[in-house]
Amino acid sequence: DYMIAPPKFHGDLLSLGPTARFEVDEMIQTTLAADVTVEYRIFGFGATFRFEAVGATGAWTTFSAPLDPNLWVRVGGDASFQDTLKAVQRVDVSIDSANGPETIRFDNFRLTAPPAPTGSSRPTSACGCRSSASPGG
Repeated sequence: DYMIAPPKFHGDLLSLGPTARFEVDEMIQTTLAADVTVEYRIFGFGATFRFEAVGATGAWTTFSAPLDPNLWVRVGGDASFQDTLKAVQRVDVSIDSANGPETIRFDNFRLTAPPAPTGSSRPTSACGCRSSASPGG
């Protein structure tokens, strides 16, 4: 199961620079594991890329996915990560993190672009949406 980000997260994300990242706050409650994986997927330019963030269960955790091409795995298509970021058509975030019963609270999905470490004056860009999911499988 996935939360599909609204269209305001589509388009040219490459222009946000090397420090851009997706973030989401989730509280995942399950008795099956102490740590869980949240998967992000980006679709665009005929390719799909996946990033997995690991976090703890039982407390609000920010799962971050930096838009660094070295951290994402192509799982479909032939386009490069940079070409995909130039034409993002869909962004998904998993809301099913355990192989069994779980309750997930999902909040504050956002795309941020903090200033680059080199002292760039690039402004911060933040977008958000709210969603909630309960027992999954």
